[in-house]
Amino acid sequence: MIVVREIFRLKSGKAIVASMRILLFCVFMVSPSAVSAQAKAVVLKPVKDAIYYQWITFLTQSASENHPEPSPGATLRTLRVVLATIEGDERIYLEIVTMGPGECCNRIDKTYLIDFYDLAQKFSLDRPMTGITFFRWLSPRSFSFKKEEREFIARLSERDSLSVELP
Repeated sequence: MIVVREIFRLKSGKAIVASMRILLFCVFMVSPSAVSAQAKAVVLKPVKDAIYYQWITFLTQSASENHPEPSPGATLRTLRVVLATIEGDERIYLEIVTMGPGECCNRIDKTYLIDFYDLAQKFSLDRPMTGITFFRWLSPRSFSFKKEEREFIARLSERDSLSVELP
């Protein structure tokens, strides 16, 4: 606030421009969180049966990571992103997969469906949900996808809640 007051006390136009440049540099470079998009929580619906497998159009798996609560049969964990087209709508399923030593004995522990109604409402997306493409993995629990020429970053927390943001 002090910097802004000082800018308005300046008489010279060049001094004002120089001060504004410094202020913008501080806002955009020193504090990137001040201008970054805010992550929004998006509803995940638990899925009991994997009946969507016959409609899969794309499946990818993240790098494995150490399981936070390892047991003899589950030492590693990975996330799978599954795109499926059902009745004209594309859907994104998230599968949390555990693995034993040496990445053997894969088992799907939990499956979630991203609630696209909630996602569309929070990001002003068109319905029906078509034209969704997986873009890339950012970490074992985060990835980006595209819809309507916009890129979204999705992060699954340790408590299995999903946050989505625009980069």
